[in-house]
Amino acid sequence: MACHDSGGLSPHGRWLVAFFGARSMARQAGFSLLELLLAAALGVLICWAMLDINAGALRAMKNIQRNQQVYESGRLLLDILRSEVRLAGFFGRVGTRKPALSDRPSLCFRFSFGDANKVFNAPIDGLDNAPAGSRGCGGKQLLPGSDVLLIRHADTHVATVIEARRDYVQATPKALALIRHNDIWADELTVCCQDFRAYHQQLFFVTEDHVFRRKRWRRGSFSASEPLAEGVDNFQVVYALASDEVPLAGAAARLQYVALPRGDLQWSRVRSVQLSLWLSAPLDRQALNAQGQRQRLMRLQVNVPNVAIQAAQ
Repeated sequence: MACHDSGGLSPHGRWLVAFFGARSMARQAGFSLLELLLAAALGVLICWAMLDINAGALRAMKNIQRNQQVYESGRLLLDILRSEVRLAGFFGRVGTRKPALSDRPSLCFRFSFGDANKVFNAPIDGLDNAPAGSRGCGGKQLLPGSDVLLIRHADTHVATVIEARRDYVQATPKALALIRHNDIWADELTVCCQDFRAYHQQLFFVTEDHVFRRKRWRRGSFSASEPLAEGVDNFQVVYALASDEVPLAGAAARLQYVALPRGDLQWSRVRSVQLSLWLSAPLDRQALNAQGQRQRLMRLQVNVPNVAIQAAQ
């Protein structure tokens, strides 16, 4: 009788146990190198896709925020311009005075230049297509090709106190004069402050750094410019004139649009002003192509009744 060892297994049984035990240990050893590489590549692709989706969402959010900023800046500028243009030529009670349009002051007029009352002859003025290298009344260089708008008017309410560093309009049925604050007290023109209104003169323009700026009148001349908004690529002003063939006060008057009125007659027939702003987010300006597809155009037309009323008197 043959003798069996290893728990009574025959040599054939021991071979089977060794063979299947080795395969079980091989299966428990883990993934092969090829399987690990494929898993790693798949993980990288999934992470890359998630990062790209998140980056796209962030870019879209930033574009929305920049576009919103551009819209808000444009709306703010148009609101400021609307309120100023509507008041152009308002100097209080002017009686039957008719402006001497042929004696218009320059855009950068100062008290030291001569008769201060010349300002009443040009309640609205401007510059069409600023040439390269020009400056806004001694300030920063203007954006070439952009327009400049000048507005002159007085406060809608009578002054309750005479302040330093301010100039005032004295408007009565028989008189209209621009007076410096120190002259009011020196001449004892009033107890305080009947028929005096604060004088406003503002210059609006775009500088070569694409910033829309404003200069205010302070003590007989313009003060330093103040920035109002960035990302303004152009500013254009178009003047609507009443036709010569119909009365100026006619509601159905036909309008003629010009870049800048020429001569006394055209200035006297200004009925409204069309304001156009081209804006873009500052970070997008380098991406503008020849057509300017990322620019936003905002336009507003504002009536200037005070200019027309004075010219008709």
